Amino acid sequence: MNFKTLFIVLTVLVWVVAITCGVTFAINFDQTPGARKDAPSDWPQGTSIERFAGKPSVVMFAHPRCPCTHASLVELRKVLHQARRPVEATIVLMYPPGAPERWTATDLTAMALEMPGVRILHDLDGRAATRFGAETSGDVMLYSCDGHLLFRGGITQSRGHEGDNPAADSLVGLLNGTSSGMSQAPIFGCPLFDAKKP
Repeated sequence: MNFKTLFIVLTVLVWVVAITCGVTFAINFDQTPGARKDAPSDWPQGTSIERFAGKPSVVMFAHPRCPCTHASLVELRKVLHQARRPVEATIVLMYPPGAPERWTATDLTAMALEMPGVRILHDLDGRAATRFGAETSGDVMLYSCDGHLLFRGGITQSRGHEGDNPAADSLVGLLNGTSSGMSQAPIFGCPLFDAKKP
């Protein structure tokens, strides 16, 4: 084997290894859940998020600059569309300390504002997120009419992945009273308290 052939073979091998490593890293990143703390088993007292008695409450915590959360909003819209009874739905947008005034003026916020019947709240300094134990964008919690936690987790199968998945199906089942479903699911998204996202 001459030098030129050897060089070509080695170059191809380096590219194959680099591509394999890159793909493996991307898959692992997409499938790695975000951090979570325990959510309160009952609606927390003193939170700025109002709960309306007589309706189940769905709350999603979101980082307005997390690209993964677009898929979470798509899935939430589907879930709420399939709900067969009135639901109080709230999307809580993280607003970190010292952030500029237009911090939440993003495409993600615009998408949330277009969702019918959904309240949009800004969570100054993440106080509400802390009360609910939320640390990852896309964290969804369902509380019953009397304020008991029924579901907590993400409603996508991986980061930024839209499409049918068991967690979203379980949330629909719990809302409609047709299935107990899963009560916990991994959350795929960016850290809520990451103020450095551009």
